[in-house]
Amino acid sequence: MTEFKDKVLLLPTTDFTAKSFYETYRLVHDKIDFSIILEGPNIRSEESFPNFVTVKLKAYSFKRKFNALRFFFPILLRIEVRRILQKHEFKCIIVSNECGLHQSLFVKKAQKSGIRCISHQVSSGIVNNNVHKRRLSLARRILTSLYGTRHCKGYGYYSDEIWLMGEAWSSIIHSGTFDIMPNGYYRHLVSSFWDKSSAFKPWEKAQRNIIFYGGPLSEIELITQKQHLNILESLESFALTNRQLDSTKFFYKPHPQEALVWSNQHIFQFVNIVDCSPEEALFNTDISLSVSSSMSLQSRLLGKRSIGFHPYGLSEAITEGSKYFFDKIFEDIKELKVNDFLDGSVRNYNEINAVVNMNIDLRSKLLSKL
Repeated sequence: MTEFKDKVLLLPTTDFTAKSFYETYRLVHDKIDFSIILEGPNIRSEESFPNFVTVKLKAYSFKRKFNALRFFFPILLRIEVRRILQKHEFKCIIVSNECGLHQSLFVKKAQKSGIRCISHQVSSGIVNNNVHKRRLSLARRILTSLYGTRHCKGYGYYSDEIWLMGEAWSSIIHSGTFDIMPNGYYRHLVSSFWDKSSAFKPWEKAQRNIIFYGGPLSEIELITQKQHLNILESLESFALTNRQLDSTKFFYKPHPQEALVWSNQHIFQFVNIVDCSPEEALFNTDISLSVSSSMSLQSRLLGKRSIGFHPYGLSEAITEGSKYFFDKIFEDIKELKVNDFLDGSVRNYNEINAVVNMNIDLRSKLLSKL
């Protein structure tokens, strides 16, 4: 006799959150049937997820195939979301960020149908908890009305529950109520990364590869474009200061949502932009450098050195939420000499568990909450 299982719908917003959802929820796939929707501008990987039902939205396919008729896309998307929820009788839906286009629509429609909605933070993407105070432009109001979505008011603002990777992330949410649910991807990363390293492409190996991991800081309005450009220019100055070091190379790994760097590549003369998988970048990293990228956290988890760059003017949500990613944090890196960093003392943040809780029995907790 076939055992009846509850159905849960997963809605990631990026390739990384899709992987994170899979490595987390596969731990309980024997008890729950999972479907995962892989659509959106920041989901580009064709990776498959065994034992999960992969769903593609026909509305997106229509938009790609018949771009001239894209004005029908909002209508088709709204109809498709409603039909999926009506057909499958999901016990709950879990989103990595409810501010995504179809993610927002699914949350809104699911709640109207009495379906439980959970925002599970599995990446370090920072959504300012003061975003609900921002004025909505006329163009954004029109698009919101057209798609039938809701204005983003902060991380998990509309969800019934918010799950965070660790307590340090409480500063990014508007509500004070949350639960801790770790990211299974980080556990899998630490336990299996080096076993899989033969599959990664080694670059022309320098004695030391320093990789700056970018982020969509101005694209999601955490800082201005001018501030974002200043960060890129500071990185170039940092590379210029250290260019005479033997066998040291400098790289920039853009975030999938980051657009500014591609239109300003002329800034870099001593920094090479790399467009590769996160795993390949990690494999080739000796020292990571970022403002708030979770790639710096992953570097630390893998035993690599990590430098934080927190220039003056960053919000407290960014600086506090990412401070455990780094061995040492600098406000100005233009004149920073790498050897001084390597020779100097570094901060030992034993509280890294507050960012990614690695102690919780993840399977047991998932079963108790789902």
